[in-house]
Amino acid sequence: MYVEEFTATGVLTAEGAEDLAHTAGRFTSRITVTCNGHSVHAPVLPVCWDALRVMDGSTVSVTAERGYHPPDDEDRIALREFVRRFQVLTALAPARLALSGGSSARRGPRRPW
Repeated sequence: MYVEEFTATGVLTAEGAEDLAHTAGRFTSRITVTCNGHSVHAPVLPVCWDALRVMDGSTVSVTAERGYHPPDDEDRIALREFVRRFQVLTALAPARLALSGGSSARRGPRRPW
């Protein structure tokens, strides 16, 4: 088993989860992502990516194990490529804004009509 831990520089989105599942599908290694006390296997990321709650500053741990071609080499390569792709996708993801209509939200002038 190979493990890499890093700090996310952005959020994981639904589109990012789809891309990561596709990346993981290129390997026979079993890839697991852990963040905020939850773990998800890469093939099901598109369905439950939001359980991980990956935000800017979150600690993310990724493991790769049980690859077939040869096992150690594939696990290392799968881990490296998956983590690189994860970091690229979260760095490009737009930050979620906290403008829910509360006092911090900016509003334009009210119109009389």
